[in-house]
Amino acid sequence: MPLRWNNGYLFLLLPLSAGVVLLVAYLFFYDGLDFAGSYDSPGAIDLSFDDLVLPTLTVKSFTGTPEQRDGLLVIDRMHGNNFSDDEMVAFFSRVESHGFETRPIGADAFSAADRLLTLEAELKGADALAIILPTIPYDDREVGLIQDFIDKDGVVILIGDPARGSVMNSVSEPLGFIFQEGFLYNLIEHELNYRNIFLRDFRTDPLTEGLEEITFYTAGSIESGKSGVPIVTGDSNTYSSLIDRTAPFASVMKSEDGQVLAISDSSFFFPPRNNITDNSRFIANIADFLTDVDRSFSLGDAPHFFRERVDVIAGDFAPPTAASQMKALLDEQDIPADVKQVEDLLSDTVFIGLYQDFPDVAQFLLPAGVSVGATIETPFTTPLPIPGTGLMLLHTGSDGRQVLVMLADSEFSLSQLLFRFEIGQLDSGLVSDQVGVFQLP
Repeated sequence: MPLRWNNGYLFLLLPLSAGVVLLVAYLFFYDGLDFAGSYDSPGAIDLSFDDLVLPTLTVKSFTGTPEQRDGLLVIDRMHGNNFSDDEMVAFFSRVESHGFETRPIGADAFSAADRLLTLEAELKGADALAIILPTIPYDDREVGLIQDFIDKDGVVILIGDPARGSVMNSVSEPLGFIFQEGFLYNLIEHELNYRNIFLRDFRTDPLTEGLEEITFYTAGSIESGKSGVPIVTGDSNTYSSLIDRTAPFASVMKSEDGQVLAISDSSFFFPPRNNITDNSRFIANIADFLTDVDRSFSLGDAPHFFRERVDVIAGDFAPPTAASQMKALLDEQDIPADVKQVEDLLSDTVFIGLYQDFPDVAQFLLPAGVSVGATIETPFTTPLPIPGTGLMLLHTGSDGRQVLVMLADSEFSLSQLLFRFEIGQLDSGLVSDQVGVFQLP
């Protein structure tokens, strides 16, 4: 009689068959056999329960008294920057508490040309620049503008985060920093999650003043190709998810000249994490760094080199309305100005007139190698003819006083020179950072 399977046998055979399939799959993929496509798990870290440090969460809120300073932090929003204002409110508010203005730029700059023009215009008046999680790459011309800004003693902060996609290296690498993609973690000691790392290894620096411990939540590591200085590093139990080494990983670095700050985590800025351990003190120190700036300016930055009230003085040969016209132009730029008859050595000043007024401003022009006679003489050009020209020179005193001299060959040329100043079209006539000679229509 043939053997027949009844329902009872089938009931027993089905789970047995499923178990065999699972066992074969397990052996094939996970038993370390040398099959194509097999998975090699990372080496395990030998930990015992006693090695683990259970954290005690510390909430702190640093206030302090911010030193009042006048200046401008521009915040890049034109490179698809992957953050919200709510996330950075604690950071921006701390910068503003110093008396600084914070200005997002370029949210409506959709083309590469728009981004370049916006960046060029905004950096002329900025003291600091914040670049946070860009997703649209910077091109070489934009990087060049940022490098020029740094050369004029502006400061830059670069904030990356491996948990949020960005193209930070398109701008950071030319400036000397490479943001690595992997995140840092610590299996021995952390705040609830092994990626929430405590950092206590601080270089002595104003950025780390008063810090005992800070907490980063999605930190990466930063490498430097141009003598970057590590400011905050992980301990010997802090590893990278992508880089196989045991040397300390830097999560905060600063350029050797102290003008560029690179930070590999954005999330510690976000409320309420900004008040965990000494994070709020660290944010305050970062705000101090960004606002303690002594920008230098060139003539091409006009009129942003004026930061205080400006005196406008007309030369003896100047048209009667020249001084009032200049005052009106400055007022339009929110730069308070007064028409004066006598120079105040403590005030920023504009001298405006014709070439015949040269003797009255020679003390500013001659030290720069500029003179006006039968021709215009500069150290940077051959002698230039007088007719149809205008001259500008920016003199910066040792006390920071700014003096702008504007001379022209005729009343009509002077009006054209004022128009150039008004619309900011000075680049075409610059013969140096401080001197411009313009051929006027």
